[in-house]
Amino acid sequence: MPPLWLTELGELIRVAREQRRWSKRFLAKQIGVSPTMIGHYEAGEHMPSFEIVVNLAAILKTEFVIRGYKITASESHPTKARAQSQGEQSSGQLRLDLDQDYIVSATLVLRPVEGAIHIGGLAKAPKKASNF
Repeated sequence: MPPLWLTELGELIRVAREQRRWSKRFLAKQIGVSPTMIGHYEAGEHMPSFEIVVNLAAILKTEFVIRGYKITASESHPTKARAQSQGEQSSGQLRLDLDQDYIVSATLVLRPVEGAIHIGGLAKAPKKASNF
């Protein structure tokens, strides 16, 4: 059985897609995955990368709120652009289990934008916290 948060995310993706009256095939083509994979995301059977979730939010023009965490897309990605301009690689992918605690050492960029705060950052791979 998938974690509850993954099932919630899948339902939010499905509802947003259906509100736009898009097929799984059309949405899949927009983000570069198979229609079968969209079905797996919506059923909570497969965990999409964070980048895919952000792309889904942007393409579907929505935000996903899961357990109080809001995932939305902005028109620009200043941290990614800055990393590329400094010759850093930004192709890494970070996946975190939301049921675990992590200790992360990171450089964060907090930017107020139209009534919200966008948080971006550069970090090394997190370590699972043993005890606080």
